[in-house]
Amino acid sequence: MRKAITGLLLATAFAPLALAGHPPVRDEMETIRVLAHRVEDSATRLHRYAERDRHHFDAREEYAFRQLHEMERLAERFHRRVEGRSCTIGSSDSDFRRLVYQYRRVAASLDDLHPDRRVWREYLRLESDVERLMDFYGGSARWRRGGWHERRDDDDDDDHGSVYGRYRTRGGGRFGIAVRW
Repeated sequence: MRKAITGLLLATAFAPLALAGHPPVRDEMETIRVLAHRVEDSATRLHRYAERDRHHFDAREEYAFRQLHEMERLAERFHRRVEGRSCTIGSSDSDFRRLVYQYRRVAASLDDLHPDRRVWREYLRLESDVERLMDFYGGSARWRRGGWHERRDDDDDDDHGSVYGRYRTRGGGRFGIAVRW
């Protein structure tokens, strides 16, 4: 009897600690909303800072700016989606996939902007928030190796066929950067 009461007291005492890593769904969506707002702000600032420092005006820099502009647009779209009243992780998943794909395209073209410290700092903020969002949308394993992939039955090699072509991973961040080849 004494052991049962001790076990019950210990379980009751440590229950909040066990649940701390898994907040209820309502809290998850609130965290996602906050992170979506931060991602949108970071994407806007990143684009603005890069525009201020623009100096080469070549084709590679122009491509990088198109990627930044698209990232900013998709971040705003994702933010609007998660702010909706009936939004769930499932209903915002496709917008998040597009955001991750574009985030990786920005990461791959960032060197073409010849960024200064402000641009890198803002990019690192963006990277941190996108990676935190990845944990809510299927965990980090889903986003490795160049984005989301749909495995084909006839795909025997290890390039993980994707609707966007073949990718290789190049440095940068915890998840690497997808570069089309």
